[in-house]
Amino acid sequence: MKREVDIETAGNKLTFHVTNISGTGGSYTQFIKGNDTTEIIEFDGNASFPNNPTRKDTVRNSDHVIINTEELWKNN
Repeated sequence: MKREVDIETAGNKLTFHVTNISGTGGSYTQFIKGNDTTEIIEFDGNASFPNNPTRKDTVRNSDHVIINTEELWKNN
């Protein structure tokens, strides 16, 4: 069975949904682009999307370096 990838866009936000190999469930990743940085937000599993993100990386747009990482699952 192959994995499916769904992509949604809205303004400065890009959301990927990758299904599990079994075809059910999966995970989400969102990219939110700002003027100076882009946030990459991970959601482990369908149940966590969209209100309970797992991790957020902040990337500086000028050189694509991760400047901050937050383990958000610890706050849930």
